[in-house]
Amino acid sequence: MARKATINKSEKTYESALKMKKSRDEWKAVIIDPKASAEEKRNAQAKLVATRASSMVRVRRRCLVNGRGRGIYRRFGMCRNVIRKLMMDGMFPGGQKSSW
Repeated sequence: MARKATINKSEKTYESALKMKKSRDEWKAVIIDPKASAEEKRNAQAKLVATRASSMVRVRRRCLVNGRGRGIYRRFGMCRNVIRKLMMDGMFPGGQKSSW
């Protein structure tokens, strides 16, 4: 189980990224726009750099059950360990135990 502080930090980063997404997209559009002046592009780039911490790239997926940060399956939102445990308990239909 991940520490509560780590889980809270991850949630806070995600909320911040959602809140700043529209602004960041607008600034990126200004930077790409060939009609924008050099001054506008420089200002937009400075604003992007200032809000680097609120980028979606910095958001880390965490398991919904125990907060683990590695081995997360996007489809289920859970880590591989939890999925395996649920399959072994019969709570996760359609899964098979591998053997080779």
